[in-house]
Amino acid sequence: MKTLSARVDEELIRKIDELAKEEKVDRATIVRKLLSEAVERKLIEVSLEKYKKGKVSLWKAASLCGLSLWEFIDVLSKEGINIDYGIEELLEDIEPLRRKK
Repeated sequence: MKTLSARVDEELIRKIDELAKEEKVDRATIVRKLLSEAVERKLIEVSLEKYKKGKVSLWKAASLCGLSLWEFIDVLSKEGINIDYGIEELLEDIEPLRRKK
């Protein structure tokens, strides 16, 4: 594991310490947990945006944020985003599988 440091204001530190106390963990543990959750959410947000703009296929969007295809479809459903999946997208999604043969 590597070390990461950042400057934050006192109010944020106070909130972090409150969360750490609530969860009965130390500050470093809660910061790692919060950072990990924030990165996961941001990756999903970026993948959703790329998918909505048609920049990536359904499968690629799921892959970009580390979700399975079905997990990503569930996220799309929760976000109210329609799945636009046609033959072109199917061909794009299966291309990596064809290359593995």
